Amino acid sequence: MRTLMSLSFAALALTAATAFAGQVEYGSGVFSPERGVVCDREGNFCADGTGISATWTEQYMGAEAAHNLGEYDTTEFVLHNGVECIVADQACNHHGKTDKASKKIQKMVFGK
Repeated sequence: MRTLMSLSFAALALTAATAFAGQVEYGSGVFSPERGVVCDREGNFCADGTGISATWTEQYMGAEAAHNLGEYDTTEFVLHNGVECIVADQACNHHGKTDKASKKIQKMVFGK
């Protein structure tokens, strides 16, 4: 019985470790759970190259967060680390300037 419990715990630990292996942290609660997606824990939303996404928000923040997104322009968003992304421009900046964080997030979200 102990061996089975130990194996189950080890499998669970391995699953948890691999589930977050690709996650990248950008500071101020901003992270990328997988390529092409950026999430903001403080803002309680996730976005991809098309803008704020109810699908990604539900997957990584929960159904309530997705429901609370409301009706507004999802093609521009500002993350709590100060990075603003504009889908039409396929670009991100930090307070109007390009810096290391905005370049990394832009590459993650828009692939360039």
